[in-house]
Amino acid sequence: LTSKGYYIGRYELGDVYATGSARTGTSNVSNPNNPIVCKSGVYPYTYINQADSSYLCQGMYGSTNFESDLINSYAWDTAIVFIQEFSGDTNYSRQVGINTEGAIQKCGESILNYNLDAGDTAQDVRCNIYDMAGNIREWPTETSFRSGIPCVGRGGHYSDTDIYTSLRDNGHTYSSNQGSSARPIIYL
Repeated sequence: LTSKGYYIGRYELGDVYATGSARTGTSNVSNPNNPIVCKSGVYPYTYINQADSSYLCQGMYGSTNFESDLINSYAWDTAIVFIQEFSGDTNYSRQVGINTEGAIQKCGESILNYNLDAGDTAQDVRCNIYDMAGNIREWPTETSFRSGIPCVGRGGHYSDTDIYTSLRDNGHTYSSNQGSSARPIIYL
């Protein structure tokens, strides 16, 4: 298959079995056998490490017309540039998405408190792409130069004002927590 372009997922990975902001599975351990989706209205697939994220994204679709994978940082950064150019939100790369309830929202429902007046309910959606600035940080394919913590995390986080859309932070290959998920990419 020769790729001629790509689409990034509109939403982060969703867990079809999650009934609350906590993941399903035994003791919140990543279960790559749970079905995944990329749509609004479901809770993100959290408590997942980078390796399982990659596995799930690669196997998300069964098609000979395209391939799916874990998003790469080139696509992540290109999306930020696109969003800043075409949404008029020129500060989106530095956007933080803090949920005042301090909890993970369903995919597509991440509420920002960035320069909002009381009662506003602006969502983290720009150019029909959701939750890059807020909700949860996401694993890309990018690796770090740091041998002890070789994985990179991207994006905002629901409860941390130091984590923003274009941030690259480091994580262990086996790391997983409530604030970690992923976003698929499709190569055409």
